[in-house]
Amino acid sequence: MALALFVLVGAFFGLYIHIMDGGLYEDRTIMALFFRITLTLFFALGTYVSTKPQL
Repeated sequence: MALALFVLVGAFFGLYIHIMDGGLYEDRTIMALFFRITLTLFFALGTYVSTKPQL
């Protein structure tokens, strides 16, 4: 899950560079990417909390 989060953050930075270079984009693309990053973060944290070893 953490790898997926890193891939999504990398995609966000790629999109940011694309936008700053004058590339075309839609506002909903940015919102969808934020949603996916947030959802993946919650899944990764949930997986970590539910599978971490008990001390």
